[in-house]
Amino acid sequence: MPPGKVLAIAEARGTQDRSACTKAEHGVSEMKHQRHFERTSDVASRQADQIRALIANLERAVQILDCDIATEEDCAGVSDRTDAAYPILARTLAARRDNLKATAAALEKRVSGLENQTELVPELTSGWEAVKRIPLSVPAAS
Repeated sequence: MPPGKVLAIAEARGTQDRSACTKAEHGVSEMKHQRHFERTSDVASRQADQIRALIANLERAVQILDCDIATEEDCAGVSDRTDAAYPILARTLAARRDNLKATAAALEKRVSGLENQTELVPELTSGWEAVKRIPLSVPAAS
């Protein structure tokens, strides 16, 4: 008997009560939200460290690409990028290297922004401490 016919027979019988499956909530539970009690400066410094590591990896990749480009230029005997005989692989590697340099520069800007953010947080805290020390004057009853 073909497999489709077996399924058709089981559907035609309809002896199973499926209403219990559609009404019951089997194992449904809500996701528990965990609260993170980290200071903004801690989060920003951790992100800055991660970005610095990424920048270091990008710089290593740029160095490797520079070596590969130099090797291709030496093999072809052409180092002028405008020359028609310049190797296509060297052009491709140079474009990739330039993109990686641009990415590293953008990440550097982001790190400097995060560092500025971590420097501002203590200033806000000290400012709040100064506000708490201001004496409140109560107007005299007339």
